[in-house]
Amino acid sequence: MSYEVAHIDELEELPINNGEFVWRPVRRRFGITAFGTNAYTGNAGQRVIEEHAEADNHQEMYVVLRGRATFTLDDDEVDAPAGTIVFVRPNTRRGAIAAEDDTAVLAVGAKPGVVFEPSLWEDVFVANSGDPSISVHSVAARLKTSLAALTVPPANTSGAI
Repeated sequence: MSYEVAHIDELEELPINNGEFVWRPVRRRFGITAFGTNAYTGNAGQRVIEEHAEADNHQEMYVVLRGRATFTLDDDEVDAPAGTIVFVRPNTRRGAIAAEDDTAVLAVGAKPGVVFEPSLWEDVFVANSGDPSISVHSVAARLKTSLAALTVPPANTSGAI
């Protein structure tokens, strides 16, 4: 089939950080490989977007699907009722709290001109949720591989070039 359809409430619910927020893995559900996309749901006072900042020209867009959220964008607070689209540029500190029960926010992100690679944090979230499809050991192996790619070779102390 050339398409798939799902309602946000049909997506898997994974409580993160001891229930601080609920992650719904959209990208994983559909096998999307071109960009990152996830949904977050929560009740009034519950986090729906974790506090973070994206670097390396990573852009994100959030769409409030239902309910209402209060976004903190650097030092500004933005009221975002259902239907609101929030675009956040790299290096901007962001996060959001549900202002109403049953709030749902869709997040979409990618780096312009760069082939998309799923973030390691997705596997970490799944492993920490107890989902048997991803083990903590497989996440550790992937992390070890990622860190090895970042390792700086030792300095040349022999004087030879």
